Amino acid sequence: MATPVSPRVSRRFWTAVLLWIGCAGVFGFAQQPAAEGAGNPPVKPSPREVLELVEGPVPSAAPGVVMPALDSPRFSASLTGYGDAEPMLLVRGSARTRLYPLRILQYHPVVNDVLGQQRILVTFSPLAGTIGVYDARIDGMDDHLEFETTGVIMAGSDILWDRRTGSLWLQASGKAIAGPLAGAQLTRIVGKRMGFSDALTMNRTGPLTILSGQTGYSRPYGQPAYPGYDELARPGLLWPPVQEGFLSQENPMEMVTRLGMGDTVHILSHRQIAGWGARNLWLEEGEEMRPVVAWWNPGVESVYSFRDIPRTTGVLMVFHRQIKGFGSLTFEETGDPRLPLRDLQTGSKWNQFGRAVEGELAGRTLEEIPGLECFRFAWELLAPVM
Repeated sequence: MATPVSPRVSRRFWTAVLLWIGCAGVFGFAQQPAAEGAGNPPVKPSPREVLELVEGPVPSAAPGVVMPALDSPRFSASLTGYGDAEPMLLVRGSARTRLYPLRILQYHPVVNDVLGQQRILVTFSPLAGTIGVYDARIDGMDDHLEFETTGVIMAGSDILWDRRTGSLWLQASGKAIAGPLAGAQLTRIVGKRMGFSDALTMNRTGPLTILSGQTGYSRPYGQPAYPGYDELARPGLLWPPVQEGFLSQENPMEMVTRLGMGDTVHILSHRQIAGWGARNLWLEEGEEMRPVVAWWNPGVESVYSFRDIPRTTGVLMVFHRQIKGFGSLTFEETGDPRLPLRDLQTGSKWNQFGRAVEGELAGRTLEEIPGLECFRFAWELLAPVM
């Protein structure tokens, strides 16, 4: 008689199998020739050459594997065919808003785009969980930069290469780590991960368009590139064991948000905030303590799950909870998904984007604190080079 396999062992086994199938599927068709165009930089280094040029935690490469950038992205005004919880990256310009489905970005970690009159770089490194949106211009340069991946990652974050100067950049921070522009820093633009329906609700800056799946490449955009990745106990399947002590961390694969306030950095655990509900906190900012409220907005699908078997996660929202004329507000959850927050001082009700909709403070908006989302292991390893 065959020995029965426990559901736990079976699930872990098939998660690992699917993950490797996803990697093989991506790697099998990802190699593309380097982009051509005006202002070509010196010859693009191979992954092996990149490894020789960069210094940092656990750089690794899959030779010949380069996920193609989107240089002429197409956008559509049609907003049909998306589920309410479909994971999106929302980027707002002065006169328009763009949505980038994460299920497309996982196969194209770099999008060289134009928002209004501004050249921007949109990036997503699924192995680190990091999203980065940047101004593609550098102070002192009269032209913008264009980027692509190198096939090398550092603690899960892609190392990018710009075609104009040949410099190498860390996706998670937008910082040049090698080459002529080493030490330069791209200016970060706020981009927010959220569900599709929340993005429609939040958009108040004009026309809304969404990145089209008509990219010119044949990719299974409806399926995860790394299935079940965020359910693994550790990321060691994808690169060799790292420095001593790392794999003993309690939750290396939990998602965290890094908040940079002055010279102080704060790390908030998504798992903890999701368990707490609305949490009123005081965070150090220089010599002052700043009142904030952290709130878990549920209802966003994991990009690592299959669309026909979606798995829901959420988004951590952090706001300054000080309103001029009212001092520091204290919040509690209402249990109403439409207006999930209520302040105890006035009883006003607030939506998930920090805007008071009912009560004495109706029309007021809390200032959101932008942060960098990533898996905990990525933050722990990348912190020294960020």
